[in-house]
Amino acid sequence: QPFASQNSSVIMVYTLNSTGHSVADAAVSVPASEVEPSRGVFWSFDGLFSHADACIQSNGSGAYVCRGFQYSPSNVTVHIHLTPNRTIIGGFRSPLVWSGQYFQSLYHYPEITQIGAWIVTVQSVTPVMALAGATVDFLFNLSATGSTQGGELVVFPSAVVNSGSSVYVSVVGHSTQGCSQPDSGPIMQCLLSYTFGVVPQQIMISFVPLASIIGNAGISFTFSGNLMQSLTVTPLLMRL
Repeated sequence: QPFASQNSSVIMVYTLNSTGHSVADAAVSVPASEVEPSRGVFWSFDGLFSHADACIQSNGSGAYVCRGFQYSPSNVTVHIHLTPNRTIIGGFRSPLVWSGQYFQSLYHYPEITQIGAWIVTVQSVTPVMALAGATVDFLFNLSATGSTQGGELVVFPSAVVNSGSSVYVSVVGHSTQGCSQPDSGPIMQCLLSYTFGVVPQQIMISFVPLASIIGNAGISFTFSGNLMQSLTVTPLLMRL
């Protein structure tokens, strides 16, 4: 199944044949909700954007309608050029509809899965200059390009945690839970158990950093999730 990164244009290729020749009004409707509004929808026979015709967004229909081809018992290839709506993570939620006069409509969900992106707009550390043995709170304002699809978590090296320190993650205003170290390995894993979207949500991770860290701690946190591009950030923490 093809994957598309956010804001990437895609070409969907359809090879069509029918039981007879279309008389008129052969068309494919592309739901406007699935398309990046500023990009529009185009179609071509050969897949070249320079040869493509614009599809018209009909008033009140909520769809871009592409016309100019006809159905035939012989194969007809139609290329649909579009950019998926950047706020959608995952697959199309509404189908393309192929129609024509005296033809039964055909509904198809394109096999395209769009990958989302994390956005950290604010990151801070309290206290920013910490003494050895002090608990430090790492705060992030976290959002996503669309509604996340599960598996939301943040990981960081377990080696930076002082022996005996508990590690907690808070989705501020919603939940607080402990983090885990799978198989006592090199990674500390914090499940976020929250559906993120375009509105930033504050995340706080709390623990006592390793006592031997002096100066710039350089602790990196990586956010990930199902159908999400991972994002790594390194907030500034100075150890005294």
